[in-house]
Amino acid sequence: MINCRKKNRGDLAYVGLFILMLLVHMPWDVISDDAVNLELELSWADYFVRQWRENGRYFTDSLAYMFLKGPLLVWKVVDSLLYVLLAKMAAYLLGKDRFWDIVCCMMTALFPFEYMISAGYIATSANYMYPVLCIVLISACLKKLYVEERITLRQGICVILATMYSTNHEQTGVALTGGLICAAVCLGRRERVKKPVFAGILYGEMALALLCFGISFFSPGHLGRMQSVVEMEVWLPQYAQWSTAAKLYRGYTSTVAVLFFQRQDLVTVFVALLGALSFKRKAWAGMIPLIAVTAVKIIGYDRFVVFFPYSRGMPDIDFLENGMAPGIALALSAVIIGCTVWGLYRAVTNKGRLAVLYVLLFIAACTREMMGFSATIYASSFRTFTCSLFAVLMGNLVLIKEWMEEGENQLCRMYLVIGLTAGIWMGR
Repeated sequence: MINCRKKNRGDLAYVGLFILMLLVHMPWDVISDDAVNLELELSWADYFVRQWRENGRYFTDSLAYMFLKGPLLVWKVVDSLLYVLLAKMAAYLLGKDRFWDIVCCMMTALFPFEYMISAGYIATSANYMYPVLCIVLISACLKKLYVEERITLRQGICVILATMYSTNHEQTGVALTGGLICAAVCLGRRERVKKPVFAGILYGEMALALLCFGISFFSPGHLGRMQSVVEMEVWLPQYAQWSTAAKLYRGYTSTVAVLFFQRQDLVTVFVALLGALSFKRKAWAGMIPLIAVTAVKIIGYDRFVVFFPYSRGMPDIDFLENGMAPGIALALSAVIIGCTVWGLYRAVTNKGRLAVLYVLLFIAACTREMMGFSATIYASSFRTFTCSLFAVLMGNLVLIKEWMEEGENQLCRMYLVIGLTAGIWMGR
């Protein structure tokens, strides 16, 4: 009876998330790139070849095109279900406790879905959200292989398809290949004797990801897009004068301006969890990011950032031209990052979990920092933070996992997370 009640509680969480996602999706319409693609009179195969030749996103854009040719309501239902699947796979990665079903659904609900508007809802989802989903699916299958030392043919096919899809986008391609390399270095060497099948498949998956990413990167469309100056002339003509140092600088400033100096609920949860864990373990450096983020919110986000005429509504930090406040923001961002890294080291006692957190934060940083090397650093808008924010989301779950080892009553832990999430939702 008790186990059945717990199972129903977890299932209700997924039903609630699906209903919430459906309500979020209902006002969405065909706009921007979706509207342009809808006017094309091409077969799916012709469109696939077109994307192979023109921009290299032959899987992601072609899936969006396929959804566009069907009823919009079908896509809304499927897309809502995919968010539920994302939460369910994340819960599987954390453990079998029904507590994780509820927590993962609540964390997924904190993603800023308004970011999906910038290139059209379907195109943005296919290019940014679905590749992240594929990475989580690959991780879940690798965990199953590690635990059970076997994988079904269907799961193997899903991993291959997910690898091909996620590596068809630059940001998630970097995230997947980088994460697999880290896993191969940390786990493969250690498990080669105890779990040779797992180690072998892990190395094979890493090789497959590198191969697929290489094919995508060197496809005619992607190479042509990299060499083209059309996007630069349209969106950011001054990009031609940027040095490598300037690109790194702009990648950094445009990233921290959004993560630390705009409202980001997932980042707020992360620094709150880190601050609470640091307070409990007397690792005082880990409390500084929470204090800094809170102070910025109280003072006002717009006091710390600038909006360039060419940044299309994207905030940035300009230490050289816009006075003291952006300079303070630049220094404060360095303090937040430094104290987060050191605070995690002091507060997280499980070294394997600490390594996972560092990898997730590294992925969150690099997948957005790399936009400094694109002339669409501003034109691509907030959707380029999708991979970063989902990495932060997973970091939140790992921190909650660390907190659970303290032995507090599970009901108290659940109320803590529910209260934190509900408070953020009410403030939206």
